[in-house]
Amino acid sequence: MSRLKTWFAAVAAFFTPSCEVRKEVLSGETCYCIYRRRFGRLVFLERWSTLAGAARRLVELTGTTPMGTPVPAEQIAEALALAPPPRPVPSLVSSKQRLFDIGESARLVLENPAFNEALRLMRDEAAAAQKKCPIRDEEGQRLLAQAARLTDAVEQTLRGMLEAGKMAKAQIDIDSARNEARKQPVLRKVL
Repeated sequence: MSRLKTWFAAVAAFFTPSCEVRKEVLSGETCYCIYRRRFGRLVFLERWSTLAGAARRLVELTGTTPMGTPVPAEQIAEALALAPPPRPVPSLVSSKQRLFDIGESARLVLENPAFNEALRLMRDEAAAAQKKCPIRDEEGQRLLAQAARLTDAVEQTLRGMLEAGKMAKAQIDIDSARNEARKQPVLRKVL
């Protein structure tokens, strides 16, 4: 039972995104980059010229004040207190593009052999534990059934994200074709 809990904790950590700020020097200039750890990988998210801007955005993304990041938390808190609020930056990525990106990430996870093996092991472990669990142990039976359902729910959620990404890609393609079709008559009139 404890191995099963350990596996579920590892899966939860794998799916729970976390953010961190890293101080980097690009072309001789210091900048602060926000990275998000998703699906076990560290992915670049945003670049800020000031620590205060990066700190505010980090708080927006995570909903909490950062702790234990590579840039000391005290330095981030000090920058938040001293700097004026930055102007909001409009998002350059559409919601359809975000859905497509999430779908692609889900596809990568579903195609990952280690992830599939972990799901298989979790299912096998839950089934074996259910067979060993006494019939009179109602709470144990219920917890093991929940563990089995949770494993299936994780896979179904990822498959749903993948399908939503496919739909978003189709909508992006349709919108692109419509925009091209609108441009064609204009070109004909000019020529």
